[in-house]
Amino acid sequence: MSPRPEGWSRRIDYKEWALRDFPAACRTLAAVDPRSELVGVGQSHGGHAFGLSGVSDRFSRYAMVATMSGYLGLLDDRWAWARMNLVGVPVSLCFRDTPRWMGIGEPMPSSCFRDWARWCRMKNYFFDDPDLPETARYGEVRRPILAIGLTDDPWATPRAVDHFMARHTNAPVEQRWISPQEAGGRVGHLGFFRSRFAETLWPPLIRWLLQGEEMTLGRSRAA
Repeated sequence: MSPRPEGWSRRIDYKEWALRDFPAACRTLAAVDPRSELVGVGQSHGGHAFGLSGVSDRFSRYAMVATMSGYLGLLDDRWAWARMNLVGVPVSLCFRDTPRWMGIGEPMPSSCFRDWARWCRMKNYFFDDPDLPETARYGEVRRPILAIGLTDDPWATPRAVDHFMARHTNAPVEQRWISPQEAGGRVGHLGFFRSRFAETLWPPLIRWLLQGEEMTLGRSRAA
């Protein structure tokens, strides 16, 4: 086994996906075709990573789907605190990865789940984490952002999305809110990229990303 790069710990931290993996992916894309325009889309933490990464200036535009501040007081899920802290955290101590039956989406390293649960207890989410000074980078983001919210998402509520988007003080941000009726079915927090929405949700987003066309699906809402 090759040694870990300097500065890496044995523990997998949630922040490493934004601070290390995201920039590494950008470097790989640039090596493949350095002349192509770079655009991006991230769901939930994939939207967080854009500003945290420190490489936002490499993009022409970036879309965020269901990206918000995860403080539990901003959510519409009344059982979220208990599920995360009374069930999720103890369970995560018994497994390397979170079990699928926990109902939080795809399994993730349990250490990342505990980071997430800790941030969700903080009033300003990871902006209150003293070990994450990279949150100051959000003020450096200047690329256009399209923030897509789903009206049936109990996590990325309008107030939770507003709270996060307000950190992008120098970036033009547009919010579009899409209902299940417009999508063709319930979407929730994790459903946008399900194949059943390939004909309804994906085409407007792709046109915005690749051609810079106005996002016409959903209701516009000031950030």
